[in-house]
Amino acid sequence: MRKPRHISFAIAVLLAAVVGPATAALQTYTFDRYASILQRQPFGEVTAEAPPPVAVPRGPVAPPFTQDIKMCAITEDDSGIKVGFVNVAIKPPKSYLLRVGEAEDDILLVRADYDREMALLKKGDREEWISMAGAVDMAAVGDPAPAMSASGPLPNRAIQDSSRRVSYAERRRRRREAVRVREVESPKLEGEELKKHLEQYQMDLIRNGMPPLPMQLTEDMDAQLVSEGVLPPADAAPPAP
Repeated sequence: MRKPRHISFAIAVLLAAVVGPATAALQTYTFDRYASILQRQPFGEVTAEAPPPVAVPRGPVAPPFTQDIKMCAITEDDSGIKVGFVNVAIKPPKSYLLRVGEAEDDILLVRADYDREMALLKKGDREEWISMAGAVDMAAVGDPAPAMSASGPLPNRAIQDSSRRVSYAERRRRRREAVRVREVESPKLEGEELKKHLEQYQMDLIRNGMPPLPMQLTEDMDAQLVSEGVLPPADAAPPAP
């Protein structure tokens, strides 16, 4: 009857061998025992993840500062190009006549293109084109000639001045030829048609700063030129001496 006792003892020893390590494996350990290893950073430094970018709401797009500016004149002489324009947002409208590089009311005339009757204005950090024809297609605007720009000086000023004089003389010759062609092609006018033609021609001369014809302005002509900013209002105070 001793045989079962030996079997029970063997089973008890076997269970102790199996359960003992398993119980030890269930014991918990803190990371303190790995502190020396972690301090050496064997896998490199742990970097914090960058926060996601914060979306900044975009404010409304400011309208063009030239939306209330109407170009009404562009002239050229030996001293350069002058551009006339009117700010119709001001009551009464205010007129400007600037040369390239001049500024008034924080509006700078940066460039002028006589042939295309266009001018580039700058206010603050914004640059916008105006035109005698009205709204400007910015995609169709190219860089004007350097001699018409307030920035980017040429290497040789003498060459620049000579080039400008030649260009001006050539354009003046073309304008005179165009006037002669119009005079030849224009039919003879009489009566009311001739009167309207002369009135329109008189207004064009005044707009371009040229000597007017020896004829009086009508009330309608004067009002039109005042609205364009070419002439001051009749009730405007004379300039101080």
